[in-house]
Amino acid sequence: MAAQEEFLKMIHDLEETAAANGNQLTREEIDGAFEGDRLTEENLDFIYKYFVSKKIKIIGAEEINVRPEDEIPDRELSEDAPEESREAVSIYLEEMTGLSPVTREEEEELAALMLEGDEAARDRLIEAMLPGAAAIAREFEGRGMHFGDLIQEGNIGIILAAADYDPARDGQFSSYVGTQVRQRIREALAEYNDTSRSAEKLARGINRLNAISGTFAKENGREATLQELSSLMGMSEDEVRTLMKESLNAINYNPE
Repeated sequence: MAAQEEFLKMIHDLEETAAANGNQLTREEIDGAFEGDRLTEENLDFIYKYFVSKKIKIIGAEEINVRPEDEIPDRELSEDAPEESREAVSIYLEEMTGLSPVTREEEEELAALMLEGDEAARDRLIEAMLPGAAAIAREFEGRGMHFGDLIQEGNIGIILAAADYDPARDGQFSSYVGTQVRQRIREALAEYNDTSRSAEKLARGINRLNAISGTFAKENGREATLQELSSLMGMSEDEVRTLMKESLNAINYNPE
């Protein structure tokens, strides 16, 4: 799994670079991270779209042939998703129905060619697996992430499977892809839900801090000290200080 771990590390490192630079990356940074890897323009285009779907601005994106309907959707196909997001997912799924499947014999031939370095065979295999990944993503709906995000994670699972495939170890390529797609989606869901729970816990803490500090000020005619808030909330001073900082960040946040 070394190739898979290395790929994920490069993606993670680029996301950290983006976060440190105002949530943006340059094409040179992305291309440089994968320099030396056997990636086609189509593969790189998929990676660009992944970052775009994560709301990371790509400097030089005007050079990338990314149409709105080609972007990997980032919201679930459900009534609570904006109309344009539901539309994008619908278009993507419709495009999937137009892809030609491969027979088992064709799959084995393409896999053998891929292992010999044939990039066209690799791309054809990946393309043939996309509808299956979408179908697997559908199995995980309703567990927190939007359907489009699940599809996106599944597609990454296909690319990782292609990079790490060993027929002697993994058997039939499509079966291995199915395993990797499910694993990738499960890991993404676990991370997403852990993050969501942490955010909810933080929000509850901030609300409680505001309520307690407001009540104290009303009853005593002054603001509570850090030590007093620590005692009233049953938390350490460092924990209260963190909540106070996050509360200020929320107040100062300007979405524009």
